[in-house]
Amino acid sequence: MTQKVSSTMLASSGTLPAWDGSALTNLDVDKLDDYEKGFFTPAITATTNDHTYTLQVGWYVKIGVLVNYGGRLVINSIGSTSGNASLTGLPYSNTGTSNAWGGFTCGRGNNLAITANSHIAGFINQSSAIVTLRTWNSTIGGANTTFSEIGGVGGDLSFFGTYFAG
Repeated sequence: MTQKVSSTMLASSGTLPAWDGSALTNLDVDKLDDYEKGFFTPAITATTNDHTYTLQVGWYVKIGVLVNYGGRLVINSIGSTSGNASLTGLPYSNTGTSNAWGGFTCGRGNNLAITANSHIAGFINQSSAIVTLRTWNSTIGGANTTFSEIGGVGGDLSFFGTYFAG
């Protein structure tokens, strides 16, 4: 859905229209009054966790209920960490609205142990602040990403995504 914003709308409300995340038809001109930006500490978690980071930084911008986020993680030591990998530390939980999945993609990766022509992506379940990481390629489709695919020494993951705060 595209909504055109007229100068009359801006003059009368002083803000752009926004939606509440439940449906694009529930527009509320006051939603953009909520603007926030900041930093968070992302982490990769798995079944066991004793790895360390050389770099661990995340940023976010929240406008109304829409949260854009990104960051970078560089693994320093893998310890005995193993199991399926998730990204934790997001600043807000995703909305609980049905079918409102949040997104995650890896924009850049170095020293990863994934098959050639694979891509790390992910999703955020409703009412959750945890990204389930998935490795995608033309052979297997999508499968849970394991820590061993990310967590070699020097494993370097730059990421970004978007979701609706709940």
